[in-house]
Amino acid sequence: MPTELSGRQVPNLSRALCVMESLWLVEIKSNVREIEPIAQSTNFLVVLNLAQGKQE
Repeated sequence: MPTELSGRQVPNLSRALCVMESLWLVEIKSNVREIEPIAQSTNFLVVLNLAQGKQE
């Protein structure tokens, strides 16, 4: 069950999936009694600016 895998309650899991869908990270495929999240990407590039004390 997804709640056991994620450690989240159903309303929180649903909200998290909706946020991820709004960010185009997953596509939600709805069936009659369940939803299926489908990952839109499997690779991500994260760029961090770690310079301290500088503000642009």
